[in-house]
Amino acid sequence: MSVKYGALENTFNRDDETDDYYFGEELYQHARTTEDSKTVPERTWWDTLLESFLVTYLLITAANNGMIMGYSAVLLPQLRAVNGSLHIDDDMGSWIASINSASIPIGALLSGILMNYFGRKGALLIYVAAVAVGWVFIVFAESHTFVLIGRVFGGVATSLGMVPGQVYIAEISHQSKRGAYSSVSFVGLSFGILIIYILGSVLQWRVVAGLSTIIPIISALMLLYLPESPVWYIRKGNIEKARKACFWFRRNVREAQEEVDELMRRVNNEKRESEINPQSTLSILCSKQIIKSFVIMNILIMFQSLSGVYLFVFYAVEIISEIGAVDMNHFLVGVITAAVRLVFTIIATISLAFVGRRPIALTSAIGTGISAFTLGTILYIWTTPNSYLLSTILLCYISANTIGLLILPGMMLGEIFPAKVRATCGSISFSMFSLFTFIITKLYPILKQTLKFYGIFWFFGVISFLASIYIYIALPETKGKTLNDIEDYFTNDNWLWVTRGNNSRTSQQNQ
Repeated sequence: MSVKYGALENTFNRDDETDDYYFGEELYQHARTTEDSKTVPERTWWDTLLESFLVTYLLITAANNGMIMGYSAVLLPQLRAVNGSLHIDDDMGSWIASINSASIPIGALLSGILMNYFGRKGALLIYVAAVAVGWVFIVFAESHTFVLIGRVFGGVATSLGMVPGQVYIAEISHQSKRGAYSSVSFVGLSFGILIIYILGSVLQWRVVAGLSTIIPIISALMLLYLPESPVWYIRKGNIEKARKACFWFRRNVREAQEEVDELMRRVNNEKRESEINPQSTLSILCSKQIIKSFVIMNILIMFQSLSGVYLFVFYAVEIISEIGAVDMNHFLVGVITAAVRLVFTIIATISLAFVGRRPIALTSAIGTGISAFTLGTILYIWTTPNSYLLSTILLCYISANTIGLLILPGMMLGEIFPAKVRATCGSISFSMFSLFTFIITKLYPILKQTLKFYGIFWFFGVISFLASIYIYIALPETKGKTLNDIEDYFTNDNWLWVTRGNNSRTSQQNQ
């Protein structure tokens, strides 16, 4: 494939040793010596093509996870309707829905090891293989055991892709585009949920699982044409490969060189500090900087899971059917909720380019709390509420939690932790997410019997309002800041965002 950069024509080359693709050496060296490299080069059709390729890859890869998460919503109603060995009751249904989350820690903990050893790209290739294996088990399942094994593979694959994916996006993105790129993954997640709901509304569950193997194959083929993360190359001592990979993403040698130099400076400082004051991995994880970012991140994840964001993804069709929302095909209503989720994920993606993380998160938490309380109150007061009013409030609840609570915790996994522990802490945090999600999903049948639906939504409302208070006082603003700036923030003495000005050393920086 031939490209032009100024007066040069070069080839899009492949590094046989690493299987990475980047602009040719001649182009790279020319750009390093020309005066034009001191300024941002004029945007060309090639820049647009590369950016479109990256965005398409992010969408397709994230759609894998959305399809895995949303599959139980269409699988469970179909299995309840059949007779024979695959018929399910509430208990087996809760296991099929929740075991996906229960198995996520396996992949999350493995993902940190795989990212550090094989790179972000290598971990993502292993992820797509696990996705395909999971779907194959379900396609040929003749008992609940094989369905559960397929769901376990799906859960492991979800975390094998989510954590490396968010870390990869954060490390390759320019600070001005990091929020948009990260949220693109959640557009893909919502798109995947919509696809699986549509397929499940018209096709048998085995056919749906079989068709779902197509996307991971496409994802793997596209990944082969993307470079490895420059951050991983730096930490492995491959400086020249880091420069070329960074140039691939930045398209400006001076900017790429400055970024690589800053990464090298930080890694060298870490090495000097470790030589002067040797620390074990455990002691590093227990340092104030790491503990502070870890605690802040995981409290947000806890609020996200307990506010019902993902419970509705797993049980959408059943919940809609049982609360009596709209007198029409419940699979179709599930498709409508998935479409609304997709629309508001796109709105959130656009908003993140102009608005900070904190305002979006606050709006989402407050909106989720109001709509959940309203929904619970309607279900409590009226035995047979107006189905259209109920559906409207339900869509408001989905819209509100989608725009912030759904996407922000996962997006921030890739940017809030320091580079030296980003893979490890991201994996542990995603495991915490899966634990909270497993608990709320597995307990759903019990909650439904004890709290009733109005009590469940009141509970979601309380959690959402508590989340809004927490977000206001503790969640740091990361929009417009480099990953290095974010690392520096967590070295401050303050634990709460609202008290950041008390630290005179960095008060001006964090205002």
